Amino acid sequence: MAYKIKLPKEDMKKLWNAVKEIIREHHQLILNKSESLRDSQYIVRDYLFNEYLPKQKISLEMFNLFKDDPNAYTYFTQDVWTQLEREGYKRPNAKPIGIFYWKEYSYTVDKISAFMPQIRGYIYVEKDGIASKLKELSNYGWGIVAAQGQATRTIRDLIKRTGKPCLIIHDYDPDGDIISDSIEKGSKRTTHLDLINDQATNFLLNDDQVDFLKEKYQNLPIQSLPDKWIGKWKRDYRIELSAFIVIKDSENPILDFVKAEMKRQGIPISLKPVSKSYLFREAVKDEIIWQVESIIEDILKEYSVEGKSCKVRIGDIDIKNNEDIITAIKKSITGIEDTANWTSEEDMEEECLEDVPKEWIER
Repeated sequence: MAYKIKLPKEDMKKLWNAVKEIIREHHQLILNKSESLRDSQYIVRDYLFNEYLPKQKISLEMFNLFKDDPNAYTYFTQDVWTQLEREGYKRPNAKPIGIFYWKEYSYTVDKISAFMPQIRGYIYVEKDGIASKLKELSNYGWGIVAAQGQATRTIRDLIKRTGKPCLIIHDYDPDGDIISDSIEKGSKRTTHLDLINDQATNFLLNDDQVDFLKEKYQNLPIQSLPDKWIGKWKRDYRIELSAFIVIKDSENPILDFVKAEMKRQGIPISLKPVSKSYLFREAVKDEIIWQVESIIEDILKEYSVEGKSCKVRIGDIDIKNNEDIITAIKKSITGIEDTANWTSEEDMEEECLEDVPKEWIER
């Protein structure tokens, strides 16, 4: 690792030994107070400044490197804590950076573990911009998960613990392969953790898909490999997911290509079927809540209270025991199950694939 602040090798060793010593001695305090790895870095920094620096256990140059060098922070979070984990010291949670789409609503990625009875699995995308183009698939049983590049261990752990399949979508390049491998097979820094996901699949982009796209679309943008990969990868070029933007056979080519590949590989493209009673209850609740909210909004427009305040507590509003309201709701619901419009897996898949170019499926 190339540090921006240069120090002799012995000084570097002395600094990192001091850091590990602080964590070992104050581990429980660090865990209790830290909500993130960044928190733990500030706690260690405080010990370095107030105890190690005055006693000349480290130099000012060592302290400044730990405090200011971004590569030092990376080494602290990715290597120091990994070494200590192998000794049995639990690491503070890293912030789960990313987004999660379900039914086209966006959530923080920690909601991946939420109980969703109709979810089939997850589609992990390395870029949040591409994830937003795929969010329609979250209406068809697949939660869309996106970070910024490689999935954090938090995301990998959350996906693995659901026990559901994960389709991995990434650029066609060596870094994309690394992203996929980290989810499928784990990474070097997490070999001591149980993060290998047997249900993860390197879904797209692969050699076969790229060969089809290059032959079909001569204008598909192709990028040069970064210098570090030249001569070390299977091909001498790379293709980004964003390159799909030039394909004119579809309004949303990356979305439709993913749909086509799911169909070709026999992956279900629909919400997971559940009992009709469950669906009926949820649909009725949603409709009633929407209508009641609309009615209340209209009623409250008539009320205007003068002055300003920061908070208010009103008297209890008792509608749960209002027999007229209960009777009206029951009357509204009675019999509507006979006219309900049910959708099958086949219906959903047909609906989802309606605008996908047929040759992408039949190739």
